[in-house]
Amino acid sequence: MANPQRTIYEAITRNDIDSVRIQLTNNVNPNISPNSPTITPLILAVRLKFYDIINELLMNGADVNGVDEFGRTALHVAVDNNDEASVSILISHNCHLEKYNNTGKTPLTLAVDKNNIHMVRFLVAYGSVVYKYVELPELPPLAYAAFYGRLDILQFLVNVEETDREKKNKNMHLALCMAITEGHNEVAKFLIDNGAPIIRRRGNDLSPLEFAIIRRNEYIV
Repeated sequence: MANPQRTIYEAITRNDIDSVRIQLTNNVNPNISPNSPTITPLILAVRLKFYDIINELLMNGADVNGVDEFGRTALHVAVDNNDEASVSILISHNCHLEKYNNTGKTPLTLAVDKNNIHMVRFLVAYGSVVYKYVELPELPPLAYAAFYGRLDILQFLVNVEETDREKKNKNMHLALCMAITEGHNEVAKFLIDNGAPIIRRRGNDLSPLEFAIIRRNEYIV
């Protein structure tokens, strides 16, 4: 039963959509939770997987790209929860697929970190960018997969089409260096077999061979 005295935060936690509607009708800001200023109402609803409330908030002005205290958007939270239903709703409302949280992860790199290949495929199908130009310490998805030794995810990502050959080469090279640094020999071999550049990319950078020597990795050498 709707309770007009409930705050929007309380209404969401109780999955009370009628009270949420009353709050929104009374011009309550859909982007602020007075009881919990570090989280937006939308992120709360996504965390709890209350899909009707998610839609209601978005149709009444909730910022689909609003962030919590950790820089996470609702999409980050949905990916972390392995919640494809929320991901689909958020994408249908044009959420930003490439937003970074405070630890430098996009929703796609978060899915890689979680070793969730199904979510990786899901996000890529909706347009998440696999190959990108970034500056360290940020890592693109391919390098994340190599760093964590996610061979199955890497195999999928490498086969994603990219027309910018230089961009793909840079991502493949960085991924190879990450794999060697972390001792993921099977991953490194896969990247080499699939065309990852093994030469030095820039004058002051270490080559994959030099990384392998430093790590005393005779197999890769």
